[in-house]
Amino acid sequence: MLSEAHQAEFWVSCAAADAALSARLEAALVSSGSDNRLVVRIAGKRPTATLSFPVAGYCPDPRVPGLFVPTDRVIRPILRVRELARELGTKAGTVVWLENSSDFGVVPHSVSEFSFRPVTELLEYQTPSATQLHTLPRTDIFPLERFVVANDLLVVPEAQPTTPAAPEEATAVQDAALLTEESGWLRRSFQKLVSKLVPPRGTEDFQENPPEEQAPAPQLVGERVVRKLASPDALLHGHDWTARRQNLESRLFIDLPRLGPTGRAERWSELAGVYSATGNATDAAVCWMNAVWESTTPSPTWLEQWLLAESRSAKLTDTTGGLERWLSEPGRPGVGRVVAAYTATLGLTPNPPPEFLAALPRLLAFLELHFDDIPVRGSWLARYAAARVCDGDALGLARWRDRVLARLAERGPGLDLDEPSFLRFHGTASAERFQAAREWVGRVREPALGWIQKMAGGKLRWAGLDAETDCTAAYAQFMLAWGLGCLGERTRAKDWAARARKVVSRVTGPGVDSAAHAVLGDLFLLRVRDAQEGRSAKPGLPLELQTRLEALPELARFAVDRLREHSQILEPVDRVRAFRGLDHKAFWGNDELGERLFVLTSRNNRQHIADEANELLRICHENPSTATVPRVIFTLLDLAPWLDRTALPRVLDLLPAAVDWSEAWLASGKWNDAERSNRLFRYQTRMLSAGFIAAASLDPDMASPVSDLVRRLVSSGDRMRGPLLATSGQAFRVLRQLRLGGTAETLVRFLDPGQSGVRRDPARVALAAGWYAAGNEDAGNRILDEARERLFLGSNADARIRTPLAVAYAEALGFAPARIAHGRLEEIFQRLGPIDVMGSTNSYFTLRPLQLIDAVVRAVVTDEFALGPSVRGWLDDDEFLIRGRIHRDLATVLRDQEIK
Repeated sequence: MLSEAHQAEFWVSCAAADAALSARLEAALVSSGSDNRLVVRIAGKRPTATLSFPVAGYCPDPRVPGLFVPTDRVIRPILRVRELARELGTKAGTVVWLENSSDFGVVPHSVSEFSFRPVTELLEYQTPSATQLHTLPRTDIFPLERFVVANDLLVVPEAQPTTPAAPEEATAVQDAALLTEESGWLRRSFQKLVSKLVPPRGTEDFQENPPEEQAPAPQLVGERVVRKLASPDALLHGHDWTARRQNLESRLFIDLPRLGPTGRAERWSELAGVYSATGNATDAAVCWMNAVWESTTPSPTWLEQWLLAESRSAKLTDTTGGLERWLSEPGRPGVGRVVAAYTATLGLTPNPPPEFLAALPRLLAFLELHFDDIPVRGSWLARYAAARVCDGDALGLARWRDRVLARLAERGPGLDLDEPSFLRFHGTASAERFQAAREWVGRVREPALGWIQKMAGGKLRWAGLDAETDCTAAYAQFMLAWGLGCLGERTRAKDWAARARKVVSRVTGPGVDSAAHAVLGDLFLLRVRDAQEGRSAKPGLPLELQTRLEALPELARFAVDRLREHSQILEPVDRVRAFRGLDHKAFWGNDELGERLFVLTSRNNRQHIADEANELLRICHENPSTATVPRVIFTLLDLAPWLDRTALPRVLDLLPAAVDWSEAWLASGKWNDAERSNRLFRYQTRMLSAGFIAAASLDPDMASPVSDLVRRLVSSGDRMRGPLLATSGQAFRVLRQLRLGGTAETLVRFLDPGQSGVRRDPARVALAAGWYAAGNEDAGNRILDEARERLFLGSNADARIRTPLAVAYAEALGFAPARIAHGRLEEIFQRLGPIDVMGSTNSYFTLRPLQLIDAVVRAVVTDEFALGPSVRGWLDDDEFLIRGRIHRDLATVLRDQEIK
């Protein structure tokens, strides 16, 4: 921390410092009134640098990321990490440092991470003043010293050819050697391919007799090492590519919407160069494509680098066969992107080769076939380049425009195709966690499917007694493909989903309707695509799928809805009612209000549901009673995803009263005491579960209604302990999502006052999630250890208990650190004993294993991997830029063709 008195001294020291040291420093200017201070930090993970003048330093607090304290001070008293972070205002993307105050306290100061800039960008280099040279007369005309004989430098001998080569071969060898030294084998292969399509320059000046080959100069030993160590990149960046990449990504994310086309093109090309240097061909291809997109006249080098990066990403670096090989392998992953880059590269050159013009119809047909697998920018650039070559194919380009805009209107820019992968990491989860989760999902596929196949046996699937394994394994693979899609693994996710879809499409047999498997398979494919493209979940099904579902026979439709009801991957926000509300008809009653609520649950028109909800809420506020509030709130919470944002807080405000008054409403029924008690617990649990799931859709700045809801439920005492315990998993998930750690601690201490174990009540394993959310990792580990012991060491007679315990165990592991969760989740498929496989859907699939797979996948792909509002805003800005370029290009073609 440098005051104004030390800033001048700092800049003087930077001017005289080593370039490698200056490249590691970042600085931010902080102003507080008339006081200006300079914050200097070290970038990267290398050892701390030493400045040449005395100044007070700060060191990071190991407990709270982004918090720095003076090197000669410690924070007292010792506080919990959560409380310390809240009091000091630390948050992601902010650097906070502490200073002493006059009353012996501390004063926190903060600055955004994005305020820091490399010191090398803040330095200005000036030409030194010229110094006149003077000649001095020699006193000795021949000032020669004594000769000394020195050893000659070691010269590396070159191998002599056994037979003399022809002049043409010698020239080719020289050209190949020069190309090898400058470009590398991949560039040579690419240039060889292009040379077949583009005539080489200067062929008319070819000399019949090449000049005599000169003997190569001897190369000194160590020259290559010296050249490598002295490269400009090594001196400037110190090989710290990670720090440079992160800096470029952060600046691009913040500045891109405010930059002009030239600035955006330069930023994209700079980031593409870093990705290329670090071997990230997929992101390099996206960045080179974006740089070309922002250029009115694209640089030939950028076009070439784009095609080269796409070839590397698709592993098509072997140019044998060239274009013919690409067009003959339409099923190869990534080949559509390579053909799009190839079409744009040659189509945007001034003089495309004749071979390219001859292949243009096949190229356009290939682009049509792979339209959904090509980035929006790449597909438009390729089609626009083809239109230019055809002297302005305005009609074809206009039709392509309509197709591209329809794709943007339906799903926007695809996060897996149109954007670099760092956007997925721009949130609470780091790139390392993404990579660890990717590796885990890819590794667990075989153990998980093998675990399902062990349940095979028996011919009583039609009766629900024996397990179905083939389709169950296919749907489990769909769930794993969804996990890969969330983590940016487009190719493998698409492959796994296609394989699973092929399996379920072949299923036939007595009592099995293949149309039900077709609906489920297409719904899973839709969810995988949504995950790949980062689209937000919406309630309900697309019209085409909804129509097909309603046309199914009753038992087939029930099987589809049953899986939708128990899988949050299939239905992340909607509440599916497999029994179509018949199981709740007794709770609604037979009066006019009961029939009105029963009919409302079958609606799927958002506006009608919103209007009816407002009318029902008006009734509850004007005439609240035990006959209205429990039934209305029970129904509206089931329809919460369809309600507008203003109605949901009003529904949650009435939830405690609805749960409390349910007992009085059920007392009017004709059930015996035992059945009434069971129904009360079931209805209260469903209301609380639906309420917590609905609260997850609230923004973090609207978290106070959720905190008040938990406080009011806890204040109800012991009669609310059972329903709250049964729904604690959903409660802790929404509290973590809304960052209500204090509320989570209040709830878990209410539900686990004596910290009793799982042995007394297996449902208590969900409390591990609460202790993790409250920051008590030891208490969470204790509960998980007890659950693990009962899962893997219990007797086979515990199959009915083991199934819900395994699901709760997997869901609780979603709150644990990755170092704990990943190994334990994989252990489930290695050691878990028999589980309950009986079910009414066994003709189609076995539900219990799929419930466990669903919980396991969501425990790895947690809410932390979801896109935040800043990323979604960035995608909206990017879509605006894409649309603008498309309209300008088409207007240019129409103007050139004089079409109005």
